[in-house]
Amino acid sequence: MKLGRWIVMLIVIVTLAGFVMAIDNSTHDNTTRHNNFSRNIIQNVAHNTTTTHNNFSRNIIQNNTHNQIKNNITISAADDNATQKLALGVRYDNLNCKVNFTNTQIDLLKLYIPTVDQTANKDKLISDMNILRIYSFSNNRNVFDTYVAGKLKTDMQKATQDLDAVKKNFDQYNLTNESRTALISRLQKARNVYTACENDKEIQMARVMEIHMRNWNRQWTSIISKLSEKNITMEDAIGLQAEIEAKSEKLKILIASGKVAQIREFMQTYHDSQLYYAAKFEIARLKGYRNALEPLAEEYKMSDKIHAIDEKIAEAENLTRRGHNYADGEFSNTWSNIKSAGKDMQEAAKEINSEGTKHQPKK
Repeated sequence: MKLGRWIVMLIVIVTLAGFVMAIDNSTHDNTTRHNNFSRNIIQNVAHNTTTTHNNFSRNIIQNNTHNQIKNNITISAADDNATQKLALGVRYDNLNCKVNFTNTQIDLLKLYIPTVDQTANKDKLISDMNILRIYSFSNNRNVFDTYVAGKLKTDMQKATQDLDAVKKNFDQYNLTNESRTALISRLQKARNVYTACENDKEIQMARVMEIHMRNWNRQWTSIISKLSEKNITMEDAIGLQAEIEAKSEKLKILIASGKVAQIREFMQTYHDSQLYYAAKFEIARLKGYRNALEPLAEEYKMSDKIHAIDEKIAEAENLTRRGHNYADGEFSNTWSNIKSAGKDMQEAAKEINSEGTKHQPKK
């Protein structure tokens, strides 16, 4: 084996080992950082898709049943910590919009109808938000999500039900027309404040998303550059980067416009495509390794190894579709193919290297 090719082979083996280890970590340990950020984003979007207060509990349930799959994206720990904490902070603030709206209603009902005292519900919600503030500041997303889906959801449902029981039948409280009109007016003002608060948080979350998109692209630029130095080319990744850059610029323009409905639509659409980009970037990296191995495999009559890898890459590509919303387990199958192709390629590289060693001139 020529020295130059042997060096390429060693590089492929080493880099593939790192690649497979990253795949293993993302598949068997914890939900990866990129998907965690994505979940922060989608949960905030889902909360803001309605200004109807009664839908709040249903939104929480939908958020927690949203498809959460494991997904390997290389993002620096610094970017992860910063963007994850920012996203979780916005989610906390968004929940606070809803809690403040609920508590304002409780206060108004007690003011105009003294016999209606729901301060116990208010106290529970305040306590909930104090606890969630701690989880948010410590960037403890999993505990935050569990608390929101459990205790906060229960307390919010109770508060909402009690409020509705009063608001649906003001007649039973013998309010004067003047008091009734004033109460309804102030409740509407409170709703307007709530809507404005949610819109503001929608824009804040979009800013975090835009930062995350730029950081993600920057990380992939670094990966592409480092592999290029080793004569491993990720040809397909350049086009993917261009797409993400264009989306980042579009989001920046939407943020500047303040058009919340369009921002919300963009965020939902981009979230749905993140899994696509995740897989396509890793498939591009796999193809780079594969192309580096192919000439050596042909030289030592081991092209069957490459063909087997090609089949797994093709299977992963067939499952990776732009704009497709992945059902439970569906994207995991895609990722299993990527992981399997990476491991097979690592083994093939070792075998080809071993075969090449046999052809080295004896000293």
